[in-house]
Amino acid sequence: MDIDDPDALTDVHVARRQIGQADTVAAQRRWWDLEARDYHADHGAFLADVGFVWGPEGWTEAELDLLGARRGDRILEIGGGAGQCARWLRAERGVEVVTTDLSGGMLEVGREIDRRHGIALAMAQCDGSVLPFADSSFDTVFTAYGVVPFVAD
Repeated sequence: MDIDDPDALTDVHVARRQIGQADTVAAQRRWWDLEARDYHADHGAFLADVGFVWGPEGWTEAELDLLGARRGDRILEIGGGAGQCARWLRAERGVEVVTTDLSGGMLEVGREIDRRHGIALAMAQCDGSVLPFADSSFDTVFTAYGVVPFVAD
């Protein structure tokens, strides 16, 4: 087939199949576990080891104060990768914070960052749609980079 020939493409059919959460979790976990170190190498300077950047636009929690987090608050971060946002909340705002991620590889990078900075951040590996915490365990739950797009419908 000549992909430069538009007529050749008219006979191409793409099939999609629905996948469930278990398939999504397996695929995402495998990809992020393999990508964790390269992701940190590529984006670590932008994210900072102890930094809270809300997204690619570069707005920080220090600038926006969207969470309004104060000392003693109990906060849960879902899909926190290596925990940079949670680490910043603990260091700068004195909150009790737990960061979660689907990827053990991302959490291992986070533990390495913790060792470099002398921080022992609470981390849990779990699926963002099935959290291992009791209701009302936290005052605030957030995701800075959006775990929702990675969860099957």
